[in-house]
Parts: sequence; C-alpha cells; structure tokens
Amino acid sequence: MVVRRNRIAREAIRSELAQSIKYTDLESKTIEMWIPITLIGSDQSVAADSTGDKLISHSGFDFNNFTNIVKHVKAAKFAFDYAWADTADGTIRLKDIRNGTVVAESSSKTGGESSVWEVVDCDISKLVSDASLYVYVNISSAGASGETVTVRRAYLVLKIEIS
Repeated sequence: MVVRRNRIAREAIRSELAQSIKYTDLESKTIEMWIPITLIGSDQSVAADSTGDKLISHSGFDFNNFTNIVKHVKAAKFAFDYAWADTADGTIRLKDIRNGTVVAESSSKTGGESSVWEVVDCDISKLVSDASLYVYVNISSAGASGETVTVRRAYLVLKIEIS
C-alpha cells in the first residue's frame, strides 16, 4: 500500500512540473539539436551546355509548414555531393524560390570536379517563415553540348536551440 501511494504522489509531482515549465523558463541552450532535412536523396542532373540558374526540381523544402521552428534556428548548413561537367564552370546554390534570395552558395566549380561532400554555411537571416528553398546549379561558363552537372545528395542541416 505504501508503494502505491508513493507512486501516485510521484506521478502527481511529475504532472504538475510538466504543466508549469515553459520553454521561456529554460536557461540558454538548454535544448540543442542538429536536424538534417533531405533536399535531394538520389542523383539529379541538369544540363550544363548553357549559362544561368538551373532549378533541380523536387529538391525543395517549404518553411510554411514549420513556422514555429524558424525562430529557434541558430545556424544552418547546406551539405551536398556532386559530379561537375567536364568543361563548364559555376556554383551550386540553395535559393528561396519565392524571392530569389541566395541562402547558401558553394565555391566556384570548374570542369570535371567531383566531391564526396561539401558543406557551406547558410545565411540564417534569409531563413524566414515563408521561405521555400530549392537547390540550383548556376552555370557561369557553359560546357560542351550534352554535358551535365549531377547533384547526388543534398541536405539542409538546421541547428535548433530552445531556451
């Protein structure tokens, strides 16, 4: 009987504490986590035989569904691997499709480069609650006819801090 009363009391205390603690009561950086969001899960190729920004379709992430998370984002990374065209030059970008803002951009790529992984810092001031982010390949110098750039995988990795 004593065990049962203690168990009931312990559960009542837990319940009361859970109801009375708000995230604003927590110390700074009490909860910190990195969340990877898949933008591209398998090879996606775009033509590299003309200049300009080439949208990689089906590579998007829309923050409209996650408006409460944006205020807790303290850092973000754009991670990807790729195979570059033999003779083209350019960059790989993470852009907001709604307003054309570049959130992250790779270093310049030249003909024939390939990478296992490249990680680029994102400008978190551009991660707004209505952002719709997509991966683009920006071709600054066109390659030969039929050349492509392939992005194998791409992730947006968000550092969330709740305090």
